[in-house]
Amino acid sequence: MDVLEQELISKSKKGDFLAFEILINKYSKQVFNILLRLLGNREDAEDVSQEVFVKVYKKLHTYKGNSQFYTWLFRIAINAGKDHLKKKKWEYPLETLGEDRFSFPQGHSVGPEATVINKEKKELILRALMELKLEQRVIIILRDIQGFSYEEISRILGISIGTVKSRISRTRKTLKEKLINKPYGLGKDE
Repeated sequence: MDVLEQELISKSKKGDFLAFEILINKYSKQVFNILLRLLGNREDAEDVSQEVFVKVYKKLHTYKGNSQFYTWLFRIAINAGKDHLKKKKWEYPLETLGEDRFSFPQGHSVGPEATVINKEKKELILRALMELKLEQRVIIILRDIQGFSYEEISRILGISIGTVKSRISRTRKTLKEKLINKPYGLGKDE
């Protein structure tokens, strides 16, 4: 943790709202993106993001500095997202869930047909992702979409690195099986 972040946390704990706002602005987009991919809907992600920052403000005094601040913050965000999903019956809209993160190799020129095919593949991957169990979706979002290291995921989720690696491996296998089998239609040839 850098010195500026430590200072912002210290000031925030003493009630300096401007320091808290600066601290949160550093992570607000990442929290929103994690929640968007977890919840599958922009409005819910915005609402839960706000709830997360209110929780963080109220509970900042409990942050002891034993881990990175972002680890503590993202754990709160993921737990808030999980709680939201438990309270609400939800569907799997395919809004801006980060489809740009899933890119496919293309030839030298990208024509309209290739563009449509790539868009369809991205939608299929996202649909399959949203049908994973919550625990599986979280691990894939953190690793393959957000790009966190195994160590960071371990700290965020409070599980061992070995557990992180095995969950990622199993979840990727499950996701691949979903994509190979119908109704997704990617098939083994594509």
